[in-house]
Amino acid sequence: MSRKSRVGDSIANPQTGLHSGTSNTVLKIGGSTLFHGPVRTLRSSIHASVTERTYVVIGGGETVESMRLLHSVYPHLSEQDMHWRCVELLDATWQVACELMPECEPLESWDEIQASRSEPGGRTYLVRVRGFYDRGIEDDPSVESNWIPAVEWKTTTDALAWLLAKRIGASRLRIAKQCPCDTIRTIHDAASEGIVDVEISRLVAYDPEAASLCIELFRLEETPT
Repeated sequence: MSRKSRVGDSIANPQTGLHSGTSNTVLKIGGSTLFHGPVRTLRSSIHASVTERTYVVIGGGETVESMRLLHSVYPHLSEQDMHWRCVELLDATWQVACELMPECEPLESWDEIQASRSEPGGRTYLVRVRGFYDRGIEDDPSVESNWIPAVEWKTTTDALAWLLAKRIGASRLRIAKQCPCDTIRTIHDAASEGIVDVEISRLVAYDPEAASLCIELFRLEETPT
C-alpha cells in the first residue's frame, strides 16, 4: 500500500486557478528537512505538472522549536507574542530555502501571490508565510474569519498551509511528513496521532466548504503521484 494517504473528503467542485485549465496545489514541507535532509530530499517532493501551480510552504523546524524551549524557561511571556515571533522567524527558513532551490520562484508578498495566479501552470513557488499571514489578518476583509488559525502554540505551518490553500482557492493541500501515513484516513485521525497539528483539524471541522479541498499526507522520502 502506498504511504501517501488522502485525508480529506473527495474533491467536490474543486476551485481552479484564474488561468484556464490550471489548478493550484499547496505543498507544506517541515523546516526540519533543512536541518536533517539533503536538498535533493526537498526537490524530490516538488513535482508540479504542466497544468498545476505548486505553492511550497517551508516550516520553521528547529528555528521555531528554540522559541518553544525559550517559552518553557520563561512561561510568563505572552503566548501570542511568541507565536508572532515564530512567524517572523519563518522568514529565515524561507530565505534559506530560496537560496538552496533557486529553480523555485520566491513569492514575498500577497500582491505577488495574487499575481502568480494568472500565470500558466508548470511553475513552482516558494511562499513567504508573512506574505499571506501576519499581524492584523483578522482585519483583512478578503479572509473569512473561520479560516484564521488560533494565535497560540498549537498552530503550526500545517494550519498556515491550509490557510494559504483557502486564500488562493487551491484544490489540493499536500503535507509532507517523515513518518508513515498509510493508516491515516482523516485529518482528524492525523491530528490525534500527532502527525499534523490539532489546529488544522479544528479549522477543517468548521469549514463549510471542506469538501472542496483535498488534503493528502505523504512520507517525505517518497515522491507523491
